[in-house]
Amino acid sequence: MNTYKYEDIIKITLKRFPEFKDSEEFKRAESDLELPHVVYGYFTDFIKKILENNGEKDPIIKKFIVFTNELFEDSDSDPKSLDLFYVEIFEGLYESKELFNFARNNFMGKVLIGFEITGKSRLKNYK
Repeated sequence: MNTYKYEDIIKITLKRFPEFKDSEEFKRAESDLELPHVVYGYFTDFIKKILENNGEKDPIIKKFIVFTNELFEDSDSDPKSLDLFYVEIFEGLYESKELFNFARNNFMGKVLIGFEITGKSRLKNYK
């Protein structure tokens, strides 16, 4: 049994991040809740906005780091759930040097490896 099943990942995310439900990003995603990649695109925008406005000390960002690390360290996580992070979250964090540095400084273990693999061709731009 997968802890983070793909078919449950949106419910899990909304439960872990109730603040997302009150955001402008969620309002845009609300009609597409059955499409996890669409929702996660907006969730990425939500996380980036908090990082840009409040920095990595924000409690939501701290929860995001824990959530991401847990998801990747859980050997029962659904590979399709992990793919959401590769395609939506990690790609979004390669958009600027600041976001890239945030990820490099806060992700660890399998998450950091996955993040670096996702943007291998772009790593030279930020070192």
